Amino acid sequence: MIKRSGSRQKKRRLGLRFLLFLCLAAALLIGLELLLSPLISAVAAQHSQELALNAMTEAILAHSAAGQESNYRDLVQIETDAQGRVTLLLTDTQRLNRLVNAVSLEAAQKLQTLSRQQLQLPLGSVMGSILFSGYGPPVPFRFTALGTPESRLREQFVSAGVNQTRHSIYLELSCVILIVAPFSRQKISVSTDMMLAEGIIVGYVPDTYLSLQPTK
Repeated sequence: MIKRSGSRQKKRRLGLRFLLFLCLAAALLIGLELLLSPLISAVAAQHSQELALNAMTEAILAHSAAGQESNYRDLVQIETDAQGRVTLLLTDTQRLNRLVNAVSLEAAQKLQTLSRQQLQLPLGSVMGSILFSGYGPPVPFRFTALGTPESRLREQFVSAGVNQTRHSIYLELSCVILIVAPFSRQKISVSTDMMLAEGIIVGYVPDTYLSLQPTK
């Protein structure tokens, strides 16, 4: 009887120790989550945003001359009267639509390629440590673009001197990405814009101007 009672007490103590261990482990995990969650969330969002911006910028550069005068002449037709005064600006919307569609497709493909990759950050960098930056076990994360990047054209007229106006055409790209990392899951919006073409108009800008239409 004494042996059985001692055995039960021993099992009871082991059970209490195991339960205490589980509680401590759970408390440690909760503490780590509370400590690391905002850090991982912020760093993963920053790196994901940089990667998405680079992908969209590369797509624009791959299909445009990025503001060169020669590209402007291909996109905008300037008509003048007998005295050489500008009477009409006519934008080649079909060419612009083809350009924008090509850029959007290229950006979507680049973002999709990144979405299939398992990205990693060193824990030392996540913790913001200067001494251990770039070191430590890898913290995995990934992001996915939700839908095709949206595109929008905009233009700008700015005085460029006496009787001169600089006409610039910009392409804006934006997308929403879902970032998944340990203890973190968030959506952020990423957008960028870049000049497609730019030209100098000598004389006043005519009232008759066929402006850009939103491109889907």
